[in-house]
Amino acid sequence: MVIVPTYPITGIKVGLDHGDWVPLRQEIDAWFDSIKPTDKMQVQLFIWALKHFQEMDPADKLSYFQVAGIHGQPSVTWDEETEPETPNEGYCTHANILFPCWHRPYVLLYEQRIHEIMTQIILPKYPQHSQEQLTSAANTWRLPYWDWAIMKSDARRRSIYNVPKIVRMENFWLRGPEGLTCVENPMYRFSMPGGQSMGAHGITPITDVSFDKCVATSRCASYPLDPFLCIPGVEDHDQIAENLHKHPWDKGKADGGVLSESVYRLFTKEYFSSYKTFATTLYEPKQPLSDYLSCEGIHNNIHDWIGGFGSFAGHMSFPPVSAFDPIFWIHHCNVDRQFAIWQTLNHRSWFTRKDKPDGGSWKANSDSLDTQKPPLAPFHSDAQGGLYNSNMIRDWTKLGYSYPELQPWLPEYKPFGVFDRHRYLGAIKRQINKFYGSTRRLVLASPWSKIEGLENDYIVNVIYERFAMKGLPFTIHIFIGPDEKSAVRSSNATVVDTRGQRLQISAHLHTPLKDPAQTASAKKNQEPNRRVKSPSQTRCSNTSWIPASH
Repeated sequence: MVIVPTYPITGIKVGLDHGDWVPLRQEIDAWFDSIKPTDKMQVQLFIWALKHFQEMDPADKLSYFQVAGIHGQPSVTWDEETEPETPNEGYCTHANILFPCWHRPYVLLYEQRIHEIMTQIILPKYPQHSQEQLTSAANTWRLPYWDWAIMKSDARRRSIYNVPKIVRMENFWLRGPEGLTCVENPMYRFSMPGGQSMGAHGITPITDVSFDKCVATSRCASYPLDPFLCIPGVEDHDQIAENLHKHPWDKGKADGGVLSESVYRLFTKEYFSSYKTFATTLYEPKQPLSDYLSCEGIHNNIHDWIGGFGSFAGHMSFPPVSAFDPIFWIHHCNVDRQFAIWQTLNHRSWFTRKDKPDGGSWKANSDSLDTQKPPLAPFHSDAQGGLYNSNMIRDWTKLGYSYPELQPWLPEYKPFGVFDRHRYLGAIKRQINKFYGSTRRLVLASPWSKIEGLENDYIVNVIYERFAMKGLPFTIHIFIGPDEKSAVRSSNATVVDTRGQRLQISAHLHTPLKDPAQTASAKKNQEPNRRVKSPSQTRCSNTSWIPASH
């Protein structure tokens, strides 16, 4: 029997020759707009490498298609020979406490593949005299993240939440091995190599959305989908910006926003009693009322706002196919950043012994307990089949990267040659206050800041059944209006009342069995998953309008 080596995910192992310093994953707009020569070279190399990655044969284990397919469809094994513990599921973990841990080596795999293509395929094509500088730039490159909770100026100088510039450009001129060239932007959409349909490689329809016929990814395509539009791919980035910034009380305000407020609370100690409540939307009976917000819950909203909801739909709205959209990776890179910041602020918080079963995945059945020990399949740490677990990915710097807020090696944190944790954490909190604490700033600056009760945070906690709509994403509208009449007016898809808020609920859809000839036992095992009870939780905050309304 021939043992086939597994693909080791080690992270990028170059650019680490500066003591305890590690290269940073940068915010994507800041990186793309940078005038630094190193950043400009990295942008070139990244685009060329991603373009090559997406053009690889979908049958290749290390192709873009197969790496994206790990998340959900086509629901097949990757880099191992195993049978699914939960039929018709991908490997991804959602609505359980492994959510941030599982996605860390997944993003690391993506980052590593792009760097390998940069250095092994793209760099050798450049003239010899350029090799040294380009190699140095490639060695310190790390995947950029999209901080969707920070408002940025658009072309009309409005401060809004928006899609990154590098994502909005369908084509651009790029310097490459053969000089200046106009290229199709691989961040704009993923197109199947050779114009093949996704269905040719195992992607199936999800409800009435024919993802099997698509030859490219879509964002906010009109729904019900026009098949002649969605097949080649549709991108409505103006609609995504509206989705991110739709709440009426945010419009026209340079300071404030529901997204930034949610992230601010994500990092606030009083809102979490444990790692478990930070990590997942999974509902825990009798938990403190402060524990309903989660990293996963905020992440779910972004998926739906990018893919589309209501009269719009796209790949990001449906977890089984979301990873095919290139924006998935910079979104999840930001989720990993939030995870790392939270870990730093709560460095003693980790798994407990009171863990709950989850809904199951390729590697775990619905009775599996989520602890730090189960393997984060299919991510191998070596060529001998060893799999990562949550303890192994706990320290992200050992995986070869960090983030701008997380640089403990800087001299200002070692005033007397000894690391000062208190000073380091204080600097992180100041940055959080600066970028996300808009309501805090409004309250402190308000002439009513001394009003009794204004220090309270007014929230609505929501418990919902994750599969209430048979796995489809759905929206919950919450209205805090002056009377019942305004609430009735606001009960349609358009939010009228300025104090209403919506929550996007993104469930992991169980898709149809691909092969009609599958065994009766497989169908029997699958059917209960459609009806599985999966109580989940989330929160919306209503404090941000109070200072402005007095």
